[in-house]
Amino acid sequence: MVSEETNAKTYMELARLEECLAEMDFRTQLIERSAEYEINVLLASIEPDYKNRERMVNFTFVPVGDDQLDYISLLQFYTNYPFELDNAYKDELIKLLCFLNTKMPMGCLSINKDNQVFFKYIYAIKKHEFLEKDSTQELVALFQYAMSIFAQPIEEVAIGTMTCAKALEDL
Repeated sequence: MVSEETNAKTYMELARLEECLAEMDFRTQLIERSAEYEINVLLASIEPDYKNRERMVNFTFVPVGDDQLDYISLLQFYTNYPFELDNAYKDELIKLLCFLNTKMPMGCLSINKDNQVFFKYIYAIKKHEFLEKDSTQELVALFQYAMSIFAQPIEEVAIGTMTCAKALEDL
C-alpha cells in the first residue's frame, strides 16, 4: 500500500514534471489520486504523429509499497498509438514488435489487454531526490523520438497494408 506521504511526494514530482513539459510547449493535465483514479497521473499532449493525429502520454509513478523499494521510485511513461489494430494482422504485428524492441533506444512496444499497440518506458529515479529539469526534458524528447521512429511501419502492419517481412526489409 502506498502511504499518504509517498502519494504526496509523487504528486509533487508530477507537478514538477508538468512544469518541465510546459517549457516544452506540451499541454498537460495533472490528475490527483481520488476515488476515480487510483494513482496520480500527469497527461501530456505531445507533438502529433506522422499523420498529424494527436498523441497523449501519461506519466505515473509505479505504485509499490513503501517498504518494497528503499532507494528508487519508478516513473512510467506510457502511450497508446492512435490507430486500431486489425486482429487479422496481430500475429504479424507481434513479430514486428519483437524485432523492433531489440532496436529501440529505450522502452518497449507491446499490445495491451484492450488490443491497443502501446509504447512505455520506466525510468528509475532516486527516491529521495527530485527530477532534474534538463535531464527530464531530454528524456521526454527521447521518449517522443523513440515512439515515433517506427510508428509508420507499426501502423501499416497493424492495419494490413504491409507485411512484417516487407516492414523488416524496409528497415
